[in-house]
Amino acid sequence: YGHDQPDDLEQRLRAHGFEAEDPETLLICDLNDLPPTLQQPVTADLRAVPHDGDLMPWIKDILTVEEHVWETDMKWLGERLEHQLRTFPNFISIYVAYIDGQPASAAWINYPEHSQFASLYGGSTLKAHRGQGLYTQLVAIRAQEAIRRGYHYLTIDASEMSRPIVEKNGFITASTATAYIKFANPPASI
Repeated sequence: YGHDQPDDLEQRLRAHGFEAEDPETLLICDLNDLPPTLQQPVTADLRAVPHDGDLMPWIKDILTVEEHVWETDMKWLGERLEHQLRTFPNFISIYVAYIDGQPASAAWINYPEHSQFASLYGGSTLKAHRGQGLYTQLVAIRAQEAIRRGYHYLTIDASEMSRPIVEKNGFITASTATAYIKFANPPASI
């Protein structure tokens, strides 16, 4: 995070071979001040992914969205989400938005124990379905669930595409977040 110490943390990470990914903005929303747009009943075809049974069709739909949006193989994400759903069902909820029966957007929320903060993740929408309110509806359904579960705040590490949407819906900037990656075996050059 932009506020992490020591002040030269970025230089230290780079000196040890870590590479920075694109920075994101850490935003927080006080659920007691949730704007009316996020309190309205959800009207889009949003479906909650179950925590048991055959999860593969759900994982396939999530990866259809995520891999198209981010243009990379995300098999690892599917494995991680399935593991969390089965192993920690109270920790995660996942939603998929459909248009004409096809996956168009996906997002999830994590509920850490002993915390007042729930965290939003995913939030990806296929390019053909952007501008239709699916992302906002996914924020709304997760915010409403967080309130029902007794959480007081939402956090999100938002990309530049998502940041204006969540800011418009009551989220305020708290810091920045930058992931640093170091490959044990660097990928081969093409």
